[in-house]
Amino acid sequence: MRNILTSEAARTKLHAMLRVAEALNIGLVAECVEEEAVLAHLKTLNVSHAQGFGVHQPEPLDSIAGEAPG
Repeated sequence: MRNILTSEAARTKLHAMLRVAEALNIGLVAECVEEEAVLAHLKTLNVSHAQGFGVHQPEPLDSIAGEAPG
């Protein structure tokens, strides 16, 4: 996803993956979403899931899921 705003080849690959996912009735997770602009573009394409620094900054598991098992 890093280059979808600047690379025609990256956009072509993304559109192909979206068509395949739609044909198979499966979801698509956009990885490496590092910028708000990329996230906004993915939303216009109806990509339903994304991960990366542009979505949420990583944090320790124990800060979001309670104390880690010892």
